Amino acid sequence: MEPIKFVSPSSFFYWEKCPLKAVYSKEFRAQKFFPKHPDADLGSIIHSFFENKKEWNIFSTAAFEEKWEIEIKKLQDAYKRSNTQMIYVPVEWNAKYFAVKKILLKKSLLKEIELPEIKQITNIKFEQWIDDGKDIGGKVDYLILNERNEIVEIIDFKTGNIFDFKGKSKSIKIAYIQQLSLYAYIIKEKQNFYPKCFIQNIKGNKFEVEIKEEFVSGIYYRAIEFKAKTNKCIHDGDIDKLANPSTENCSYCDYRPICNQYKIKFINNFENKIVDICGEVVEIKGVEKLEIKIKLENKTLILKGISTIEKISIRDTIFVYNLFCPDGQSQILFAMKQTLIKHG
Repeated sequence: MEPIKFVSPSSFFYWEKCPLKAVYSKEFRAQKFFPKHPDADLGSIIHSFFENKKEWNIFSTAAFEEKWEIEIKKLQDAYKRSNTQMIYVPVEWNAKYFAVKKILLKKSLLKEIELPEIKQITNIKFEQWIDDGKDIGGKVDYLILNERNEIVEIIDFKTGNIFDFKGKSKSIKIAYIQQLSLYAYIIKEKQNFYPKCFIQNIKGNKFEVEIKEEFVSGIYYRAIEFKAKTNKCIHDGDIDKLANPSTENCSYCDYRPICNQYKIKFINNFENKIVDICGEVVEIKGVEKLEIKIKLENKTLILKGISTIEKISIRDTIFVYNLFCPDGQSQILFAMKQTLIKHG
């Protein structure tokens, strides 16, 4: 496996929780083990509208609607060509708050047309890669530069919820604060002052992230230490040591099918409502929607409503991911849209 070249500011919060995820995300970047939820792709489309507003001439409702239909159709056509992504067609039925996000994006993009004429910012850059030359690097959504070509603002777009709530108070999610802090540190090292940092939501509202010297430096050196320890395990061929299996880290991880530590701790674990199991197929009923009887070490289960592109035979050992388990004692589990079968 290749060592990590740059720690990603947008991923560091999650990588630090389970360093093995960092290794897998690089090693298997071109491979998808589970269908990708359309929320992620819809977010990318929304980003591209902000980035390409001028190039796409999005200055009227008609222009927005036309381009929106083109981009969604491209995404939908790609899903139709994929056996795994087909479950999310049509996209507008499966992406969360699809209609709301479309409306908010349109309002945000066209808002400035309705405002009094103001001086436009021209010295801006989108999707710019920045790094410290050795350890930390990633793409910043939006940079504003002054006449000396110094970066005075960095803005990161988020299409989902940007706040954590505790009682009646709210604060920007720590993952986003860490991300902007790492960008800010890199920039400060190059120009000797911190830029202002903002999170911008789909409504076009900007929320400033306060930059504190001690916090920023601490995150930066944690990221460097993380890279060194992770690359040592890669060099030593002992990446399993990097795994940190827990319900929080593993429940929705895309790399469950290849993670040995996850399989040891959580396969055939029935503590949660959504479970992953492994066993031997002993009976198959049905044609399009299957009922499968599967034998585990200490019990036999019936899986209902299974739809799969995998060919399954009696005595096959299979892993079945994302099953609904009514309770820990239930002998019957139910397939969901995201249920997936892989051979052992």
